[in-house]
This record gives sequence, structure tokens and C-alpha cells, in this order.
Amino acid sequence: MSVDQNVELGLLVDIYGDFLSHRQREILIDYVNNDLSLGEIADKHKITRSAVMDAVSKARQKLYDFENRIRYLKLRQALTQLKDCDPNQLRQQIMKLLEEY
Repeated sequence: MSVDQNVELGLLVDIYGDFLSHRQREILIDYVNNDLSLGEIADKHKITRSAVMDAVSKARQKLYDFENRIRYLKLRQALTQLKDCDPNQLRQQIMKLLEEY
């Protein structure tokens, strides 16, 4: 997983993590934020490495499903880019965003 993907997944955990099961969330936090290996996570949670991989995969898919439906992260990123927008074009850019959402 690239650094950008890891950062994005970390943001998705922050935004939608409460919708995961407690175990999925803890495993994903260990994997993404704490940078633990699959073996370290497996030892910590007393499960197999394949169970860790399965939990990470399912949790990641759930987070991306939430983002695809709600698009909060995408909107937040678009609004962040507006701060650098020319004030004369700001209204037009906001209207464009509203049409997309």
C-alpha cells in the first residue's frame, strides 16, 4: 500500500470508523495508524495472520463503500482546495460543487 493510500485509509477510519465492528476498527487502526505487521496484529488479537488480512480487507471495503455513498472525504478535499481559489471565481466553484453533490 502506498503512503497516499495509507493516509487516505487513515482518514476514512477517522471519518467512518465508528461504523465498523470494534474488532475491525482496532485491527485496521493497528494496521494503518500503528503500522503493525500482520503477524504483530495476529499476536496482539490472538488470531491468525489470514484472519487479520480478512479483517483488514473487509474493513477497507466497508470504508470505501461508505465513502462512495456519502462522499464526505471527497467533498472535504474539494472544499479545502477552494481556499486557494480566486475570490472572483469562488462563487462559481461553490455552485459547481453543489451541483455535483
